[in-house]
Amino acid sequence: MLSVLKFAAQSPLVRNRVSLRCFGIFSAFSKANLNLSSSPHSIRIVQYNFFKPRFQSCCKLHTSATSRQSEKGSNQDESLSMNARLKIVAVFLATWCGVYFAAKYSRSRKELEDRDAEMKQVDIGASDYELIDQDGRIRTKKDFLGRWFLLYFGFTHCPDICPEELDKMADIIKTIDSDTSVPDLLPVFVSVDPERDSPAVIKKYVSEFHPNFVGLTGTKDQVKQAAKAFRVYFSAGPRDDDNDYIIDHSIVMYLMSPQGNFVDYYGSRGIPSERIVESIKQNMRNYRRLHG
Repeated sequence: MLSVLKFAAQSPLVRNRVSLRCFGIFSAFSKANLNLSSSPHSIRIVQYNFFKPRFQSCCKLHTSATSRQSEKGSNQDESLSMNARLKIVAVFLATWCGVYFAAKYSRSRKELEDRDAEMKQVDIGASDYELIDQDGRIRTKKDFLGRWFLLYFGFTHCPDICPEELDKMADIIKTIDSDTSVPDLLPVFVSVDPERDSPAVIKKYVSEFHPNFVGLTGTKDQVKQAAKAFRVYFSAGPRDDDNDYIIDHSIVMYLMSPQGNFVDYYGSRGIPSERIVESIKQNMRNYRRLHG
């Protein structure tokens, strides 16, 4: 009996409580024994009857403490296990996302590099040209390097199409220039009617659309050279009694990069200005990703 109590008292969780309980048991037993006879048989009966309920109480105490300790340890193990799983999942997701976005960025940059290389092979605006601006100064391709510019070929006597396109260009320029996240855009107008469009006529004409417009004209050969560089078609129609005529020409806006390379074109009159603006901004951002 004493060995069992000793065993129960060895538990660190119940040692104090068991010790106090057992001390009380032996104190009570000693008092009870004072009135017993000295018969061994009687002592054994008293021991059994006295210690049985108290021993059961001690065992229940030990069992309850052990159960609580086991449950607490199990909960701690389960919590640690769950935390470990969450950490593994988090690391996996972070690694996967990193690899995915790195691959996506690399693929996107490769596509931009491929397109940039293709555009450099396109010979639109690639060859040099020489024209005269609205102030009488000679302008060549080198004068426009380092700036984004939007270029349009037309003529000042155009009844409707050219004014509509230049109005659209002016709106595009205003919207682009108001956005500080992208570079400013220079509007350029090239006349395909050198016979009637002198620098003075060009200056008055383009000033009605936007103050930043650069108007270009020149001799017939100079205009032909510039039109050929940009693959622009133009042809003068028959003259009427007043010697007036209409010129048929390509209706295209060319977007040129600061390196002087062709980037994009907008040739459909039905395309809204908003879509052209978004396209230009995206081309500018793509260019900045590649060239800084």
